[in-house]
Amino acid sequence: MKVLLDHCVNRRFAGLLAGHDVSHTSEFGWGDLQNGKLLDAAVDSGFEVIVTVDRNFRHQQNITVRSLSLITLEATGIDLRAISPLAGRVVATLDEGLRPGLAITISGEGVLP
Repeated sequence: MKVLLDHCVNRRFAGLLAGHDVSHTSEFGWGDLQNGKLLDAAVDSGFEVIVTVDRNFRHQQNITVRSLSLITLEATGIDLRAISPLAGRVVATLDEGLRPGLAITISGEGVLP
Protein backbone atom coordinates (compact mmCIF):
# COMPACT_ATOMS: atom_id res chain seq x y z
CA MET A 1 0.00 0.00 0.00
CA LYS A 2 1.05 3.60 -0.52
CA VAL A 3 1.44 5.00 3.02
CA LEU A 4 2.06 8.54 4.23
CA LEU A 5 3.55 9.17 7.67
CA ASP A 6 2.21 12.34 9.26
CA HIS A 7 4.77 14.97 10.29
CA CYS A 8 4.41 13.96 13.95
CA VAL A 9 5.54 10.37 13.23
CA ASN A 10 9.28 9.77 13.36
CA ARG A 11 10.41 9.29 9.75
CA ARG A 12 12.52 6.26 10.75
CA PHE A 13 9.25 4.41 11.42
CA ALA A 14 9.00 4.00 7.63
CA GLY A 15 11.84 1.49 7.72
CA LEU A 16 9.75 -0.76 9.97
CA LEU A 17 6.88 -1.04 7.47
CA ALA A 18 8.42 -3.58 5.13
CA GLY A 19 6.62 -4.42 1.92
CA HIS A 20 4.87 -1.06 1.60
CA ASP A 21 5.60 2.18 -0.21
CA VAL A 22 6.07 4.53 2.75
CA SER A 23 6.80 8.27 2.54
CA HIS A 24 6.97 11.02 5.15
CA THR A 25 5.29 14.42 4.86
CA SER A 26 8.71 16.08 5.04
CA GLU A 27 9.66 14.52 1.69
CA PHE A 28 6.99 16.66 0.00
CA GLY A 29 7.36 19.82 2.07
CA TRP A 30 4.02 19.10 3.72
CA GLY A 31 5.22 19.51 7.31
CA ASP A 32 3.11 22.63 7.82
CA LEU A 33 -0.09 21.28 6.26
CA GLN A 34 -2.83 20.78 8.80
CA ASN A 35 -5.28 17.89 8.81
CA GLY A 36 -7.74 18.84 6.05
CA LYS A 37 -5.13 20.21 3.66
CA LEU A 38 -2.86 17.27 4.39
CA LEU A 39 -5.67 14.85 3.56
CA ASP A 40 -6.36 16.67 0.29
CA ALA A 41 -2.67 16.59 -0.68
CA ALA A 42 -2.39 12.91 0.24
CA VAL A 43 -5.46 11.96 -1.81
CA ASP A 44 -4.22 14.01 -4.79
CA SER A 45 -0.88 12.17 -4.58
CA GLY A 46 -2.45 8.72 -4.54
CA PHE A 47 -1.80 7.75 -0.92
CA GLU A 48 -4.05 5.03 0.44
CA VAL A 49 -3.26 5.39 4.15
CA ILE A 50 -2.06 8.09 6.53
CA VAL A 51 -0.35 7.01 9.76
CA THR A 52 -0.38 9.49 12.64
CA VAL A 53 0.18 9.69 16.39
CA ASP A 54 -2.22 12.64 16.64
CA ARG A 55 -5.15 11.20 18.59
CA ASN A 56 -7.38 14.14 17.61
CA PHE A 57 -6.84 13.82 13.85
CA ARG A 58 -9.76 11.44 13.34
CA HIS A 59 -12.09 13.69 15.34
CA GLN A 60 -11.12 16.86 13.48
CA GLN A 61 -11.72 15.47 9.99
CA ASN A 62 -14.41 13.31 8.41
CA ILE A 63 -12.26 10.50 7.06
CA THR A 64 -15.30 8.44 5.97
CA VAL A 65 -15.77 10.62 2.87
CA ARG A 66 -12.13 10.31 1.78
CA SER A 67 -10.53 7.83 -0.59
CA LEU A 68 -7.90 6.87 1.95
CA SER A 69 -7.74 5.39 5.44
CA LEU A 70 -6.29 6.64 8.70
CA ILE A 71 -4.24 4.68 11.21
CA THR A 72 -3.64 6.31 14.59
CA LEU A 73 -0.82 4.89 16.68
CA GLU A 74 -1.50 4.94 20.40
CA ALA A 75 1.53 4.25 22.57
CA THR A 76 3.07 5.47 25.81
CA GLY A 77 4.78 8.25 23.84
CA ILE A 78 5.27 9.45 20.29
CA ASP A 79 9.00 8.84 19.91
CA LEU A 80 10.36 5.99 17.79
CA ARG A 81 11.08 3.83 20.84
CA ALA A 82 7.44 4.08 21.95
CA ILE A 83 5.79 3.44 18.57
CA SER A 84 8.17 0.88 17.06
CA PRO A 85 6.55 -2.07 18.91
CA LEU A 86 3.35 -1.26 16.97
CA ALA A 87 5.01 -1.67 13.57
CA GLY A 88 4.17 -5.38 13.29
CA ARG A 89 0.47 -4.68 13.79
CA VAL A 90 0.61 -1.83 11.29
CA VAL A 91 2.22 -4.09 8.68
CA ALA A 92 -0.33 -6.86 9.32
CA THR A 93 -3.17 -4.35 8.96
CA LEU A 94 -1.72 -2.94 5.75
CA ASP A 95 -1.18 -6.46 4.39
CA GLU A 96 -4.84 -7.29 5.03
CA GLY A 97 -5.88 -4.11 3.25
CA LEU A 98 -8.01 -1.23 4.44
CA ARG A 99 -11.10 0.09 2.80
CA PRO A 100 -11.11 3.81 2.02
CA GLY A 101 -12.68 5.99 4.70
CA LEU A 102 -11.75 3.67 7.56
CA ALA A 103 -10.16 5.17 10.69
CA ILE A 104 -8.58 2.74 13.13
CA THR A 105 -6.33 2.93 16.16
CA ILE A 106 -3.45 0.57 16.72
CA SER A 107 -2.28 0.35 20.31
CA GLY A 108 -0.43 -2.05 22.54
CA GLU A 109 -3.80 -3.69 23.11
CA GLY A 110 -4.57 -4.36 19.44
CA VAL A 111 -6.45 -2.82 16.55
CA LEU A 112 -9.50 -0.77 17.50
CA PRO A 113 -12.14 0.82 15.25
